[in-house]
Amino acid sequence: MQKSTFLGNFIFWLVMAAISIAFLAWYNLSGDAPADIAQATPMLQVGMVVSAPILLYAIGAIIGLIVVYLKRIHVTNTTKTMCFIPATLVLALFIAAAAPVLSFGTQDGLAITTVIVVYAASMAPLMFVMFGALYAVGIAPIKE
Repeated sequence: MQKSTFLGNFIFWLVMAAISIAFLAWYNLSGDAPADIAQATPMLQVGMVVSAPILLYAIGAIIGLIVVYLKRIHVTNTTKTMCFIPATLVLALFIAAAAPVLSFGTQDGLAITTVIVVYAASMAPLMFVMFGALYAVGIAPIKE
């Protein structure tokens, strides 16, 4: 993996993790006020839905990027594709979970994708970490 590709992805996922940590810390440590505000604001409700899954995904991506870069892992084109497609589909699921909240507002914004993401983040958090690691393998250099 080129150093610029590694640094770009590493910094991006580090920033995403920091934003998610900041939101989760604010939401969980501020008492009842954030819950009341979040119920009225669609953007904060989106943060409630996707901040934990994005943090888990970012942790997997960061660890995977470090392993791929330091161990100089090279993969075949098939392996790269087979890892990148599911990892990207999970990112699309995060967008699909946020879209109903943004389009329908806070009262009618729950949809099946939102429920799936929230439930999976609380019951199977390592699944999102695994998909983050698959993302890192999906952007690994091709074996020559």
